[in-house]
Amino acid sequence: MKLTLIFINIFIAQILLAQTPLPPNLNSNNIQCGFDAYLNQNRKNANFISKELAMNNKILWQTNSNLRKSTDTITLPVVVHIISKNPSLVTDLVVLNGMQDLNDAFAKSGFYNNNYASDTKIKFCLAKTNPEGGITNGITRTSSFFTNYLNVAIEDAKLKDLIQWNPNEYINIWLIEDMEYILESSFSCGNWTPLKAGAYATIPPNSDSLDGIVISGFGFQLTHSMGHYLGLYHTYEGGCNNNNSLVDGDKVNDTSPDGTVKSSNCSGLENYCYTDSLSGFAHDTTDPYHNFMDWASCNDNFTAGQGIRMQNTINTQRAGLLIPKCLPPCSDTSLAYFIKNIDYPVNGDTVFFTNKSVGGSNFRWYLNDTLLSTSNTNWSYVFGIAGKYNLLLKVFNTD
Repeated sequence: MKLTLIFINIFIAQILLAQTPLPPNLNSNNIQCGFDAYLNQNRKNANFISKELAMNNKILWQTNSNLRKSTDTITLPVVVHIISKNPSLVTDLVVLNGMQDLNDAFAKSGFYNNNYASDTKIKFCLAKTNPEGGITNGITRTSSFFTNYLNVAIEDAKLKDLIQWNPNEYINIWLIEDMEYILESSFSCGNWTPLKAGAYATIPPNSDSLDGIVISGFGFQLTHSMGHYLGLYHTYEGGCNNNNSLVDGDKVNDTSPDGTVKSSNCSGLENYCYTDSLSGFAHDTTDPYHNFMDWASCNDNFTAGQGIRMQNTINTQRAGLLIPKCLPPCSDTSLAYFIKNIDYPVNGDTVFFTNKSVGGSNFRWYLNDTLLSTSNTNWSYVFGIAGKYNLLLKVFNTD
């Protein structure tokens, strides 16, 4: 019997309204990376500091031991969770194009085939097998108001609690529309301009329930955030101190020291640090303003050293991602999918679930692993107790 499955979490909560969704946007000068703020908050926890130190020691040992197989390409499974009031407005093609851009960036391919870049030997696929062993296209859609003006300080866990696949085996990417994550403000000509985050990611020593990447657009936002997820710091991490480039700064030996928060231009003349020769460079050189882990307007490369660190991060911190998820479990082409009429029901509401699945002829509805319906194409349920519910739909053919 061939199965394809999908699940969704249902919450009992106050019903709120969200704005009409906007299409995913690329990076702009007023959108920044929220990684440093997210990391600094975690560093207030002594346990996290200890885990971060252990992580970097393991990566350093792996790097010094030359255990990376540079000719082998690692393929990692990704699931993109589209969170929107109208998630169907973000088409599969938008996601596919975003994934293609990500792979080009990591492979020094297409637009990113330049003299600065190095092929990281890391590739990403939209998962074809979901956590229950069924067929998937690696894209989920959830209707929620957490897509607009996301307050990371108090809503990060609530966003990720909507839907998350096993973070040890999948790279979870939540695509939202906007976040209210103000990092700093600039003042010019009598006006303040808020600089807010458009993306943030977890670094490996983290809580599984929060692990993953949150973006408001594809392109540079995703590539930059994926670097963090795979263990890269900003090129300006730690300032100009680089007595040992594998321990100090961004812990990569072929990115020149960079002490400024972000490169102000792409002229090639900016040089904030004068410690380059201490990092193994023959002479003083410019800041790595072209690097994906800087934040300018011309970022288009990873270095060979960054590729080595990311591969060693996978080997030591994220080995579960190497479990194959990029091939479908069977030859069936059916996909299970349903929508609900109330995003946030209150006690006593009847929630109607409309089956939008394709390619299957038999249906099974489960609530918290209990089979409740074997014949209805659509289904409804009265939620009388506040809590979190797991609804599972199995779709299969007669064979």
